[in-house]
Amino acid sequence: MPEFGLSRADILRGRKELEELFSTGKRFYESPFKIIYQKKPVIPGQTLNRVGVAVPKKVIRLAHDRNRIKRQCRECIRLQRHVLIQKLEEQHVSLDFFIIYTVPSHPDFNLLNDKIILILQRLLTQV
Repeated sequence: MPEFGLSRADILRGRKELEELFSTGKRFYESPFKIIYQKKPVIPGQTLNRVGVAVPKKVIRLAHDRNRIKRQCRECIRLQRHVLIQKLEEQHVSLDFFIIYTVPSHPDFNLLNDKIILILQRLLTQV
């Protein structure tokens, strides 16, 4: 049975890590998201897949709306990422990715879930 957790170690944190990802990572766009990802060799003691989510203040003005969208995105990723982790384990690579919400409207959870599934499938093909 797959593990559906998203622990603190699974979240991208730290200025160095984010600067490295943003400077050297590859990018693609899947409306309403922009995705930045980077493949790395496996580092012992680190998770195979780390994720970050951002909703810019320019796009969604109110903090509680930004937080809600981020929370929903993390939930969608948490429920779907077990497939990505299995593929990463088979190939012995690590993948960090960052999702940026880019559309100034309040999405439905089902729309977010469908788009996150598409993003994870696209990441699977590019790994």
